[in-house]
Amino acid sequence: PAMLAILRDWYAEWGPRLAVALEADRAALAADARKQLATILRPELELLYADGLAEVLARAGQEAPQTLGEAAARAVDTYASRLSGNVTDTVLTDVRGAVGRAIEGGMNGTEATREVADAMGIQADWRAERVARTETGIATEYGRLQGLDEVGVKMKQWVLSSAPCQFCESAVAILRTRAPGGTPVN
Repeated sequence: PAMLAILRDWYAEWGPRLAVALEADRAALAADARKQLATILRPELELLYADGLAEVLARAGQEAPQTLGEAAARAVDTYASRLSGNVTDTVLTDVRGAVGRAIEGGMNGTEATREVADAMGIQADWRAERVARTETGIATEYGRLQGLDEVGVKMKQWVLSSAPCQFCESAVAILRTRAPGGTPVN
């Protein structure tokens, strides 16, 4: 939920700002947007990572550390930077495309920019929801993988339920053929 609120606010603020910026100013503004997003996402990503780590360590009967180690902190920094770059680049691509389509549709530059800014504000909710859902899972999984590494688990295997669907059966059959001993955790 916190990541969703962070992303909604960021999209609502930066989408329209990037849309109305002149093309020449957009790169510098995008760099500011990217930096701000990485800064505000980092604490949330750190919590998600720590939750995943704690979950695995608890299953192994170990206590989770009070703070993330240096390697984990670097991983979260890298992840926050990459995620903020991807989100910002997607917004820029959408802005350029929407402005181009509006101008091709006969609007002048001011009308096109206003139209795009409005559209970016409207899209903020669904974009934020989609990104938050995906990235929350990924950040937690990174923590789980770190936990598996810390307890010495090097390989993993899929385990099917007692009544798996045909898709899961097929996926596991392919995985077991390609990596009979399991797949590496990291």
